[in-house]
Amino acid sequence: MTKIKPPEDRTSAIESVVHSPHVDAKSSTTSASVPDNILHAIEAINASGVLKGLKLGIANPKSLKLLDKNARYMENYQYRQLLDNIKKDGHLASTPFCHLTEAREFIVLSGNHRVKAAIDAGLESIIFLYRDDKISHSDKIAIQLSHNALVGRDDKQILSSLWAEIEDLEAKIYAGLDSDLIGACRQIPSQAAQK
Repeated sequence: MTKIKPPEDRTSAIESVVHSPHVDAKSSTTSASVPDNILHAIEAINASGVLKGLKLGIANPKSLKLLDKNARYMENYQYRQLLDNIKKDGHLASTPFCHLTEAREFIVLSGNHRVKAAIDAGLESIIFLYRDDKISHSDKIAIQLSHNALVGRDDKQILSSLWAEIEDLEAKIYAGLDSDLIGACRQIPSQAAQK
């Protein structure tokens, strides 16, 4: 099991932060790897209100504060696969969800393992969604738990069919299916074999 703890060298929460009512992109320290036109585009998205109460941010993952208590854990092999995928891709494939506190800290409510893996992969910046309104402690926990609990289940027949369509061994490894699930897939005849 991989236990997540905040990195020792965590920098200011406003490093590389893009627009919010509390943090102005022009006065915050931005990452040299994020061009100004990208920062301005994110500011425009946030100002438009198109995200309906959410905002888009970009920051060095080290500047985000990971949860002290997270009920969700990953087995070591799962975390290693997540880390390998992020290293291969050079970015996160899904966005973490944060809350910007009045103390100007981004607390990661969902995506702690992705943020930790981004740090371990050496990513200089990641995109994330966040809220900057007041949220009660209970609501923060409810958001955290809902993001972990409200997940779908795999249809074994479709999963088996999709798994059979992957021809490249590296792509099968990237998919991250564990050996029990792969075994279950092998037990289900693929649709191609049934024709």
